Amino acid sequence: MTIEEVLAKNEKQIFDRKSIQIKPVDLSDTICAFANADGGTIAIGISDKHRRI
Repeated sequence: MTIEEVLAKNEKQIFDRKSIQIKPVDLSDTICAFANADGGTIAIGISDKHRRI
């Protein structure tokens, strides 16, 4: 996946963006949710609201 695709993709059940500022304990919730579902992709280092790298 290119950076352009990551920035353009909408967040949903199988894709999530997380800021580089996220605490590991907060990231674990997303990882567990994806593990309990059909998997997914987490893009770390891109803010949710502004989609800034």
